[in-house]
Amino acid sequence: MSDLTYSDQVISSVTVDPATDIVGFTAADVSFNNENVFVSIAGLQIMGGQRAKLNFTFSGDPTPIVPEPKTLSLLCICIAGLAAVKPRFSHN
Repeated sequence: MSDLTYSDQVISSVTVDPATDIVGFTAADVSFNNENVFVSIAGLQIMGGQRAKLNFTFSGDPTPIVPEPKTLSLLCICIAGLAAVKPRFSHN
């Protein structure tokens, strides 16, 4: 799992939600680093419909990754310019 929404946020904690209904699944089966969560299901018998629900806490700067409006405008102008120039050149 990767957090692609925010630029400088990191995973600071992961807990097993009480709604988890897999018998034997505990916090010991979950590990994480700044950007990834790892879940071990080795030795667990999982039946259809059972789920492991995890709660995440993030820390850091919650600034969304979005292009600046000027960058997007410049890209649109370039594409429009290329579209306008293309019909002028013909290969006979």
